[in-house]
Amino acid sequence: MTRMRKPALPGLVAAVLGLLALAGCTYEGAGPEPTALAEEAGATRLGPLEALARLAAAPDPLIVTQTKSNNGSELKQVSILPNRSVEAGQNRLEADLWLVRTDSLWSFADLPVNAPRDRFTQEKLRLLLAKEFPGLEPQISAVPRRNAYGRYGFAVARRPLGVTCVLAWQRLQDEPDMLPRHIEGFDIIFRACDPVLGPEALLDGYDTLQIRPETGVVGYGYR
Repeated sequence: MTRMRKPALPGLVAAVLGLLALAGCTYEGAGPEPTALAEEAGATRLGPLEALARLAAAPDPLIVTQTKSNNGSELKQVSILPNRSVEAGQNRLEADLWLVRTDSLWSFADLPVNAPRDRFTQEKLRLLLAKEFPGLEPQISAVPRRNAYGRYGFAVARRPLGVTCVLAWQRLQDEPDMLPRHIEGFDIIFRACDPVLGPEALLDGYDTLQIRPETGVVGYGYR
C-alpha cells in the first residue's frame, strides 16, 4: 500500500524560517574549530537547530548562517562542521532553496523563481573543485551514490599519506515528486576533509542527510 505524502504546511516562509529542532548526534574527537568564517554581507547567524538540513551521523554544526535574496524567495544556509584537518577551507553542509512566492494581491499568481539548471555542469564542477581543494587533484566519480533524497554526485581528493577530502552535490529537483509545489529548487553541497577517515566513511556521513519535514520535502526513505 502506497503511503501518501503529507501536504506542505501553510505559511510557507514562516514555516521555513521557524523550523523546529531535531536533536543532533555528537562524537568524540571532533577536533579543533575551523578558522574564522567569512560571512556573506547580509547573512544572519542562526542556532544549530535552525538548519534546514543536517547529517544525523555528524556533530551539530559550529556555525549556521542564512542569507535571503530576491525578496526572500531565495534562501542559502551554510552549516560549518568540525574539522580535524589542516586543509584550507571549511567542512560544511550548504543548502540553497528557491521558493515559489505568491503575490498577496493576486493570490493565484506565482511570481517567477528560477533555480539554476547548470550549476553542476562538468566545467563548473572543475572550477568549484579547484577552489575547494587547491593543490590537490580531485577525481569526479562516474557512478553517483544515493541517500534518502535520491542520487548525488561526488568527487574525492587525497594527499599521499595524508588527508582525504570529498565534495558531494545534489539537486533534489531532479528527483520525481521530491519537492512540494512551493519549492522550485533545492540544492545541497557537502564538503569534508579528514586526516583519518577515508572517502567511503565521509560519504557514509552524507548518506545520513535529513531535511526538515516542515519544508514539505519527504525523502524516499521516510515515505
